[in-house]
Amino acid sequence: PCRPPSAPAATLGVGVQVRRGDACERWAAAGDGDDLPAAGGRPCYRAAEYVSAAAAVLARLRARLPPSSPLAGREPVLLLASDSPRAEHEVREAMRSSDAMAGVRLLAVASPRGEAWGGVEEGANVGKRRAAAKRGFIEARNAAGLVNRTANFAALSADLRLLSASHSFVGTAASWTSRLALLAITGERGALPPFVMLDRPLGQLWFAGKS
Repeated sequence: PCRPPSAPAATLGVGVQVRRGDACERWAAAGDGDDLPAAGGRPCYRAAEYVSAAAAVLARLRARLPPSSPLAGREPVLLLASDSPRAEHEVREAMRSSDAMAGVRLLAVASPRGEAWGGVEEGANVGKRRAAAKRGFIEARNAAGLVNRTANFAALSADLRLLSASHSFVGTAASWTSRLALLAITGERGALPPFVMLDRPLGQLWFAGKS
């Protein structure tokens, strides 16, 4: 079963969603969201990029807190969701290397990930041409009946339940889960929280078009 850990109510939470799996055709630096084949395909980001962005939004949150807030002086927590079985270890190591994240706890959902519910092995699409990579995309695998939809949905539900307890968010604009998480946090807080999308601004997504 996918049971998210409970984030203490009076804790400053930074939600982070790390999208990996079939989405990775190349590794990129924050701000490089070009997913066209000419650029090398869909980008993914190292744990250090997420942790650096989390430290930035945490600093913004702390600066906004009035001294009388019950969150002031409390130990912050990073709430992690990912389709990667390796993300928790990588993020924990990146946090240990970051002075700005000293004293920040890490909480993550413990559940089967990636290959465990029918995805491809992490990194399987890195360096492949788009035609070959598409065969490993979750949409193609789902259409072929290779995805355990129940396990996938259970993991997504647990991730959203955990992330909705956050006060800020770090993800990627191209990820549907990141966008759902940002909406969930906004609904819980009653206002748009501080957030960072590592790949590109939300308004620059392929489906956004021109107003």
